[in-house]
Amino acid sequence: MVLEILRGSTKPPLCVVEPLPGGDFTVRCDVTKETARLLIDKEKVCVIEWRDGKPFSYCGPGKDVVTRIFL
Repeated sequence: MVLEILRGSTKPPLCVVEPLPGGDFTVRCDVTKETARLLIDKEKVCVIEWRDGKPFSYCGPGKDVVTRIFL
């Protein structure tokens, strides 16, 4: 699902995947500075982005991921 969103966009977005208890997760592809503030204190957050025609992902503590997104 996320890859279809990334491929279908004229300007591929950045999607944030947040693990939830019980093995579930949320996917946000509309990350702004306001929504990023909600991720800072999270233990683990993953990002999927489209670079050079391929998906690229990375995970880490929320603070590290948010810093990487907005630098």
